[in-house]
Amino acid sequence: ATPIVAHVAGRDQLLLSGQDRVVSYDPATGEQLWWCSGSANSTANTVAWNDTHVFASGGWHQTGVLCIRADGSGDVPDPHVVWPGAMKVYVPAPLIAGGVVVAARDDGIVAGLDAATGDAFWKKRLQRGVGISASPTMHGNLAFLPNEEGDVFVFRPHEDFEHVATNTMNEPIFASVVIAHGRIYLRTLTQLYCISAKTDD
Repeated sequence: ATPIVAHVAGRDQLLLSGQDRVVSYDPATGEQLWWCSGSANSTANTVAWNDTHVFASGGWHQTGVLCIRADGSGDVPDPHVVWPGAMKVYVPAPLIAGGVVVAARDDGIVAGLDAATGDAFWKKRLQRGVGISASPTMHGNLAFLPNEEGDVFVFRPHEDFEHVATNTMNEPIFASVVIAHGRIYLRTLTQLYCISAKTDD
């Protein structure tokens, strides 16, 4: 999995999900702050976080998104594991949208989980028979999620799922959408697209 630096539980933490554990390091010194058993033998995605918790998901062979309180020290005990969920997210990274954890499965099913309990608010199959390798990207109140056939689904991931649009790029997409400075960047199998609002200049 790819490590990431986040400000969570009142401090900067370098977070990494790896073989059979989730680990937090001090990004300035490399000191191990805390670690927790889980989430799987093999992981591929970046963890997600909110102000106080870290959300990690495994791949092979265990299942489930894991919610961990991020204020611990050393080998954090079971009370720091707030909930283990049944929704496995292997390649796509989970996404936090307010109180909702957006979890996209490799097989094309997307769920909105309650960040407090792990219970599912909703679960949707975006397109039958088409997998997902990209991670969802949040911009404003919209999530952007491509599938492997090149359809980019746009939806509002609140306690209810609200589909906004589907944009077809006509070739496979395995990379996540990047949004910066009012522009959307999409990498398909053979092209890199930059999309912005039409202007007069």
